[in-house]
Amino acid sequence: MSAVWQRSRRNVLLAGGGAVVAVVLVAAGTAVLITRNNEQTSAQDGQASAEAVAEWWTDSHEDVSNLRAALHDSEQALRLQDNDGLQLACQQLHDTAGVRVPAHLPTPDPELTSELQAAAQDAHDAAHMCLAAVAGSMNSYGGEFDADMDQADRHLAAAQEIIDRSVTTNASASAQR
Repeated sequence: MSAVWQRSRRNVLLAGGGAVVAVVLVAAGTAVLITRNNEQTSAQDGQASAEAVAEWWTDSHEDVSNLRAALHDSEQALRLQDNDGLQLACQQLHDTAGVRVPAHLPTPDPELTSELQAAAQDAHDAAHMCLAAVAGSMNSYGGEFDADMDQADRHLAAAQEIIDRSVTTNASASAQR
């Protein structure tokens, strides 16, 4: 009886072990399929997002570029101590940051939207300080103005990197089709 019992026990253990191996193999296969599907879906989502950003950029390029130009023109007029040029540049900065760029938000990319919102807000704040100073305000906005201009420029540069990456990805995908 003991030999029969040992064989039965061994057969049960082998069958149980085989079942465990089968379950592990099925689980591993399923995980591989899910991972591949997620990678394909992620790549497709990334491509769709890049296409959407590229299309968005076509419509908004001029206003975002004008914001960068207004930042530059304001800084240059300030360096040259050109009061009339500063007033004109700060008005352009105000209108571009406060109206034109926000009209293109949100973008198809949440990170891009955040960077552009931050750039527009900082530039708009700086424009108000600049316009107040040009109008003769006795407040000293030197440190705040410089900080807001710097932050606006940094956020705009980060936004441009996202745009460039999306446009490049979209162009590469279009070339492969």
